[in-house]
Amino acid sequence: MKLTVYRKWFLDDRTISQILVDGIPFCYGLEDKDRGLFNWMTMQEIYEKKVVDETAIPYGTYRVILDYSPHFQRIMPHIVNVPGFSGVRIHWGNYPKDTEGCLLVGTTLDNPADPKIILQSVGEFNHLMSQLRTTWDEHEQISITYMSEEAPV
Repeated sequence: MKLTVYRKWFLDDRTISQILVDGIPFCYGLEDKDRGLFNWMTMQEIYEKKVVDETAIPYGTYRVILDYSPHFQRIMPHIVNVPGFSGVRIHWGNYPKDTEGCLLVGTTLDNPADPKIILQSVGEFNHLMSQLRTTWDEHEQISITYMSEEAPV
């Protein structure tokens, strides 16, 4: 399974994206502020730009595993080997205060023309988690790619 996060709306304290699953539009995402990080940067370059708990992870492709999250007390998607970040998860939430570098998912935007938050997050997380669990149980790899291009409609 391939997840693609197209970062589309860049606000002062958050980034809103469209998320595709295997090339098909699936939901929306909300992350911390995009500070122009890339996974090929040196750790020094990343730490010079990163603001702890207020920075979206670097652009690039990463592996996703399902493992136990002590914070959420359950099995959750975990984005691994993100340079300069640890414990990056995909989970529910609607506002920047709900993430510390993680990717929040939701079904809808508050205002499609000028979005500020995502909505219907818990249900959308459960929907995505069901698909991720099936893929994981079939021993197929899961990857996630962060991009900043116009998402296909």
